[in-house]
Amino acid sequence: MLARTLFLAAIAALLASCSGGPVASPPPTGGTAVVAWQEPATLDLFYASGAQSAATIARVAVEGLVAISPEGTELPVLAREVPTLANGAVTVSQDGKAMTVRYQLRDGVKWSDGAPFTSADVRFTWRTIMTDPKISSRDGYDRIDDVETPDALTAIVRYRALDPAYATRFDAILPQHLLENAADSVRLAYGRAPLGTGPFRITEFAAGDHVTAERNANARSRPLLDRVIFRFTPSLDVAKAQLKAGEADLAPSIFESDVPDLASEATIAIAQAPSPIVETVLFNFAKPSDAGADPAQPHPILADRAVRHALAIATPKQRIVDTLLYGRARAGTSEVPIGWAAYGLVQDGYDPAAAKRELDGAGWIAGADGIRSRDGVRASLRLVGTTGNALRERIEQVLVDEWRGIGIEVRIANVPSAQLTAGWSAALQVREHPDGRQRWHWGELRALVRRRCRQGDLRCRAHAGSRAAAQPSRRRAHVDRRAGHGHLGVRPRPHRRVPHAAARHQEQWLGSGHLERRGVVARRQLTGA
Repeated sequence: MLARTLFLAAIAALLASCSGGPVASPPPTGGTAVVAWQEPATLDLFYASGAQSAATIARVAVEGLVAISPEGTELPVLAREVPTLANGAVTVSQDGKAMTVRYQLRDGVKWSDGAPFTSADVRFTWRTIMTDPKISSRDGYDRIDDVETPDALTAIVRYRALDPAYATRFDAILPQHLLENAADSVRLAYGRAPLGTGPFRITEFAAGDHVTAERNANARSRPLLDRVIFRFTPSLDVAKAQLKAGEADLAPSIFESDVPDLASEATIAIAQAPSPIVETVLFNFAKPSDAGADPAQPHPILADRAVRHALAIATPKQRIVDTLLYGRARAGTSEVPIGWAAYGLVQDGYDPAAAKRELDGAGWIAGADGIRSRDGVRASLRLVGTTGNALRERIEQVLVDEWRGIGIEVRIANVPSAQLTAGWSAALQVREHPDGRQRWHWGELRALVRRRCRQGDLRCRAHAGSRAAAQPSRRRAHVDRRAGHGHLGVRPRPHRRVPHAAARHQEQWLGSGHLERRGVVARRQLTGA
């Protein structure tokens, strides 16, 4: 679960109030921060398929044993320290095939309803993940044989196989005292107002309007704010307008293309920081149909590697950076740009002439209108992204134009985010390759295609690059080039203190590379302070 792994900068901004550095004078306390954000289907992080939209809200209340910083390093949260080989909390079996991770938990932690947090909650979380059919992903947890609880402050996780990303497990903890043997109605209510141990507690989920989070009286540290209101907005343009008008204090997912406009506001400051969020374009390898795709039937166009490679090298990453992202990004080569699992690849650059030659060699012949065909199949594809994202739509249009230039027709058919991502999370799993590296399993990629490709041939969506624990196989169900990115707008109101924070840095990728992007924070300046 991505967004359970890395906090978005909007949340970092809110939570920064819990432990600040040295200041000249005590900061003011109290007040409300209003965040313009999209409405999630649920705040239950283990059920959420659109993890980013849910986690941005839920993370003000829900915590895990360990968190990942925006720089990709592990930070202890409910655990007293991050277990490692160096400190002896991680041990590997003599044959190198199994491992044990020991978590020492913080003493005195309470859930927001006053119940004590203990190791029993850690074990309950694992058992729920492994038995609840609604869980979006069991990746990593399915390598665990048992979670032992010798005492209330010790959880010993015994893995039957190595898990290099063990520190990203248990990044959200479920309350045993509330959910064990609970009726479905209780779990449903938890999804609207998850119980947590964080600085705030969710007190209201008004569908179609907002979520309210109030200061948690049982939190380990006291936040400066009294409450946070997440106001649901239908588009980024609405979020920006609310930020400018003073109707919102933070507007996550502001893009590079919005920086000049926001920077022109005298009371808005711009800052940047890294993030692992990536924007992806995925290939459907199975033939799409209204009734659902059968992976036994290959896609009549994208099953051809020559077409996929041609699309990749006909993607002008650097031009997108320069013209649409105002140079606030760089062409990259990795699906995991930061953190312990970051790696680099040497990938082909932009070369539309080579793309044409490759298509010619594969038998795709241009017709009178310039669009290619082979064996009676016209090279015409649908690109499905999310509605309400103007920058993504502009990038899509660049792709449409560039790909038409090499003889491939692409039609944009965007849909709402909930429709695009429904049911995705459980479709893809990771398997251990014999050489010790984790790789995407081809059979499951085909299952992924079957679930996803009813609506189009190409899919464009955001996900967290840091979620991948290790280098995937080169046989990937997506294009290998990134392009796009998000920022954070912050607007404190008079007499309300919203600390500055790092914005999320989002990467977007599509084709044979990606654009490594730096998140932008637009922060409303306080006057007279």
